[in-house]
Amino acid sequence: MVVPMKGGMGQQPFRLTPEQMEARRLFAASLLKLGWRPVDVAGECGVTRGAVSQWCKNLAQGDVRKLRRKPHQGRPSRLSPSQWKQVARVLKAGAVRAGFPTERWTLPCIARLIEQRWGVRHHPRSLSRPLHRLGFSAHRPRSLPGPRAG
Repeated sequence: MVVPMKGGMGQQPFRLTPEQMEARRLFAASLLKLGWRPVDVAGECGVTRGAVSQWCKNLAQGDVRKLRRKPHQGRPSRLSPSQWKQVARVLKAGAVRAGFPTERWTLPCIARLIEQRWGVRHHPRSLSRPLHRLGFSAHRPRSLPGPRAG
């Protein structure tokens, strides 16, 4: 079942964005250049000593570029950003309105919808990340309590 994610800091694990991680590495590099000990830099930046050790090695080689973030080289999406927005609108409108028998969105249903509307085939398991970026998350449906035998 796919449902919209709720906002709020306490509901999601804390993660830094790639930009924040790059800023942390560059901040650590500036501390190292000022003469800070690696163990102190690790404590200040909230990282392991091993991470700071790698950064020190890059700096010793004079290569600050290695501390910058690298672009992710992945396969481009087969749907355009505007098409993904259309997918989100269809999901929010409901599965019955989209022509499915129940209101329960499943990844196979969404894959079928995308293929029918945009002619793009997706394996259902490959949809979790793009749906997550749209604000949806997949959940396993709970089974309802049935009649008790007794």
